[in-house]
Amino acid sequence: FLDEIGELPLELQAKLLNVLQDREIKRVGGTKSLPIDVRIISATNLDLQSRVKDRMFREDLYYRLNVIPIHINPLRQRAQDILPLIKYFLHVFNERYNTTKCLSSGVLSCLLHYDWPGNARELRNTIERLVVTSTEDIIILQDLPESISKKQPYRPAFSSDQSSTPLPLGPLRKMVDEFEKEIIMNTLKNHGNLVDTAQELQIDISTLTRKNKKYGLTGYVRTNGKIDST
Repeated sequence: FLDEIGELPLELQAKLLNVLQDREIKRVGGTKSLPIDVRIISATNLDLQSRVKDRMFREDLYYRLNVIPIHINPLRQRAQDILPLIKYFLHVFNERYNTTKCLSSGVLSCLLHYDWPGNARELRNTIERLVVTSTEDIIILQDLPESISKKQPYRPAFSSDQSSTPLPLGPLRKMVDEFEKEIIMNTLKNHGNLVDTAQELQIDISTLTRKNKKYGLTGYVRTNGKIDST
């Protein structure tokens, strides 16, 4: 696995291209070429096509690597993935550090509403930091880095007097549905229409319409200047 392939220096790009073409390597200090049978998976957050145009990335290497491209949207565009990742990383680091830490509902709300510019890597590091640095078993708002606690693009899903309530245990699918419903409901309340709500949540309007019916939120669409929440 070659991470951050877009930042590979040009001289190393040439060597990698030779390896991919010839399927041979030469050990450091060696004189004989050795055949290899490998599959390469590479990743980057850069626009490689732009790098090719700017002569920062070899075009022949780009096409050699670009056999089966997989585009993964930023985490801020995959809100449904945040909660499962939080639970996974929390489990991993509780196991690693032999702890039983859990998140208060206030902390969980902040994590769900943060835009995660560093994507899953930033989320992973944040959960590890919270597990290591928190002094109590329940991680509270005061344990959060200021960069997260003070940056809330959405209205919190929980009020502040619930901030010490631990993250409830239960079926993951049910928990994801509950938080997804609350996020959609709050955004609908702010906009009152499906078009603006879909744009803010960065999902297709057909997807929003389906989820709107699934969660029974059709009453939150504004009609005649008023929102009917009955």
